[in-house]
This record gives sequence, structure tokens and C-alpha cells, in this order.
Amino acid sequence: MPITELEAHTALADGDELLPWAVSRAPQLCRIFNVFSLVPNLSGPTLDIGSGGASFFRLLRSYSPHLLPYSCADLEGGEIQLNNTRITIHPFTCDRDRLPVDTNSVGLAFLCDVLEHLLVDPVWTLLEVNRVLRPGGHFVISTPNATSIDRVLTMLAGEHPGMESQYKPTGIYDRHNREWTANEVIECLGGLGFKLLLWDSNFSSLSPLAKELLTELRRIQLVRLDNVFFGPDLVFVFEKVEHHTIDSLEDPKRRWPTFLYTGFECYRRRPERFPLL
Repeated sequence: MPITELEAHTALADGDELLPWAVSRAPQLCRIFNVFSLVPNLSGPTLDIGSGGASFFRLLRSYSPHLLPYSCADLEGGEIQLNNTRITIHPFTCDRDRLPVDTNSVGLAFLCDVLEHLLVDPVWTLLEVNRVLRPGGHFVISTPNATSIDRVLTMLAGEHPGMESQYKPTGIYDRHNREWTANEVIECLGGLGFKLLLWDSNFSSLSPLAKELLTELRRIQLVRLDNVFFGPDLVFVFEKVEHHTIDSLEDPKRRWPTFLYTGFECYRRRPERFPLL
């Protein structure tokens, strides 16, 4: 059942003050929740990768308790206490580490607002998610849409269309390294053993001017894709249909898709050293 932004805000704000940033993101978390909750037969345990503060825990506890137990994976491992519940945070650096989680042990995985931050090797991280998900498990991804129509308006104003593209020398994982299109996410995940079940781009949130621009571009036949390709915020729900791991996926076209990685062989390999935090 869909929840309202007020319900999401109330659930996130209840209790201690560990999640101030999650409260500020209540509208976005609410929208993600309302997309993946449309998919039947979801089940836990749930692993939330890169959430920063167990952002989905309270929503799941309040509205989808069948998706518990819940744990996180993040740069800083450890444990936090929320409303008498201990939540494990597995230490995990995307691009570099293997998830310290058993193979085929997770029913639902989140990678929300993380994909665009990856620096080195996103397919590595996506294959680790495949490994820990059990067959038939579900994978929820959210990420900004690089081809949102409102970015065209930004470019026409002579401004940079990227989001959070400023350099952050002391927080290199906090900036957007590469933003994705909807078709790129669908193609990449499709090659890694995932079947697309549902997706949305929050098209209704666009300004009237952005929608009018898209209508005009379609009228002069410069646009043929459906409106869903041009909203600002992508949310996908995938099902694991094939088991692939970092060690087992041998097809270079799927391991190193050319839309994502350079074609120069000297660069298409794992680095010996990784960026420092």
C-alpha cells in the first residue's frame, strides 16, 4: 500500500536523532518505497548498501515488517541502535571490496543514490549484489537521470547540467562521478543476471515548462521515447534470474560494457591501488 510523504516523515523522525539527513529526504525515500512496494512477493532479509544511516529501516519497520531483518553496508562498519533494534553495518567500500555477507542469503537489496558516486568499477559492486541475493531476490536501484528533460533547460540557460559535480577533495565518494541514463542501467543489469520488473522516473514532478519543451521536441520528431525516459529521478526494481559473480562472469562484453568502460584494454582492468578516502 502506498504511503504519503507525511507518513514517511513521521516514521523517519520518530525516536532518536540518528537520521536527520533521512528526514530531509523523506519525499525521495517515500517515492522509492512506493515504487518497490508495488512488486509482489518481496521478502527479506534486506541489505541496504551505502545508506549512511539505515535510512530505510524505519519505513520497513512501520509499513513492511516482512522485509526485516535489516542490515547495512557502508564505508564505516559497526553497529547502531534504533528503537531497541541493533542494526549491523557491514564494512564495505564499493568498487573495491567484497560484501561480508553470505552468498544467496539476501532477499532484497537497496543501492539507492549510490550508483552515480562509484569511482572505479561499478560492475564489480553490481556483481557482488548478485552474489549475495538469493535466486528470485529483488534489487532496488535509484539514481539521478542523466537525460532528464529539465537538464535541457539548464543547458539552454548556459549552466552545467550535472548534479553534485563539484570537486570534494576530502570526500571523493560524495560527488557524482558518472550519472546514468535509464537505458544504461537496464542494459547493464540485464547483462549481469537481473530481470527488470518495474521502473519510474518521477516524470510528474517536472515543471510545466520542462513538459512543454518535451512536447514541442516530440512534435518536431526530435524525441521518440516515452515520457518515462525523461523524468529527473530513476527508480528500478530488478529480480535476480541468473547467478553471476565477479569470479564466474567471463563474457567481457558484460563484465566491461563499452558504454560504461573505455575500449582501451590497458584501462579495462582492476587497479592495483584505489583512491584514498
